[in-house]
Amino acid sequence: MPKDKGMEELESTKAKELVWVDKNLEKLPIFYFGKHAERVMLELVKKKRLIQKKLKTPDGEKFFILKPSANYGLLQAFDQDIYVVVIKIFNGWTEKLKYCPKKVTIPIKELCSVLKISKSGRSFEDITLSLEKFDSTGFAAGNMIYVRRRNRIDEYFNKKSYFIFKVDFNRKKSIYIDKNTGKKKTVIKEYTATITLDEWLRNNIENGFTTDIDTDFYFNEIRGGRTRCLYKMLNFIRYTSPVFVAYEKLIESLSITSKEMFHIKRDIKRAAEPLIRKGFLTKIEFNEPNVGFFFKCVKKKKVRELPKSDEELAMQRSLVLDMLEVLGDIKSEKFYFKVAQLVPKEVIYKCLSLVREVAETTKVKKNKGAVFVDILKRECQQRGIKLFSKKKNELLLPAVDNLW
Repeated sequence: MPKDKGMEELESTKAKELVWVDKNLEKLPIFYFGKHAERVMLELVKKKRLIQKKLKTPDGEKFFILKPSANYGLLQAFDQDIYVVVIKIFNGWTEKLKYCPKKVTIPIKELCSVLKISKSGRSFEDITLSLEKFDSTGFAAGNMIYVRRRNRIDEYFNKKSYFIFKVDFNRKKSIYIDKNTGKKKTVIKEYTATITLDEWLRNNIENGFTTDIDTDFYFNEIRGGRTRCLYKMLNFIRYTSPVFVAYEKLIESLSITSKEMFHIKRDIKRAAEPLIRKGFLTKIEFNEPNVGFFFKCVKKKKVRELPKSDEELAMQRSLVLDMLEVLGDIKSEKFYFKVAQLVPKEVIYKCLSLVREVAETTKVKKNKGAVFVDILKRECQQRGIKLFSKKKNELLLPAVDNLW
């Protein structure tokens, strides 16, 4: 059935907004702080409601619906810390690979190290419970858009369910006999979590819509869920000084339950004071409609590449299909897209020709993809193409298959 002309116009003009705006968790209330979080959850269960946020626009209405886990409750301060760590790790891989991997296997001990908490005791249990909470928490987002015509208004409803990340655990245990007591004891030799990101979050990370937090400052210098939430929110918009944030936004983001302005200002001030003491902020200023935050230093905006033309994108897709046809390594498709972006096509075709020659004339045990990477590495080094790390002469894109 052919698409309605109005829908085609909508998809072409509103595509970016539908994809990015509604699903940026830096701007949405998903974490709740303080004792009132349990009360909020009980009220939600009792009234059979969900946490909703709506925003009216000239074209219609945007909405966000959080679906907390019935078993684990709302995401709170420690869950925010886990989220920061996971995003930090994926941002690190994105810097190395030049794209965000779909999944990464992370030792629980590594999470403890970044969180600056003990690698024994309840730490493992707290981390796994938080990851399970994320695994069970979802949200819906979308737009209600109105397309006005001469004699009627067409209404388009866009809604889709999403998750933040899914988690699979893997534990390797060893059993031994205690020489002193003769009893059997169990030791966990390895405990890992394989974390899979939803596609929207991978896109956010790749395109700079999710802030890469300074975890040393976050975990070493400041304490408290609200202070850390305020730091995370301000760090996302720290491009000019001062910035002004509406009271409604701060009340929502910091889970402030006070109704009187005196108490609201007090809670905001308490959250900001550690950031002033540590030099992130120089001062805050309470105005009638908003709060001004003055930064000690600001961030530089990332310079984004201009979008590729249709002809360039078609050429890149053609190169990727040629590589997949010869190498047959569909799991590394994103790697081949990066190769198509950075390496001249004549070099790519030379490498593919050499792969065919190697496969026909020798009995190599490596798969064709591995042979291609070896040849590509040599060709790029000869031409000064920075597809590879100078440190230890290793690929910037190591073990791609292991990340999927």
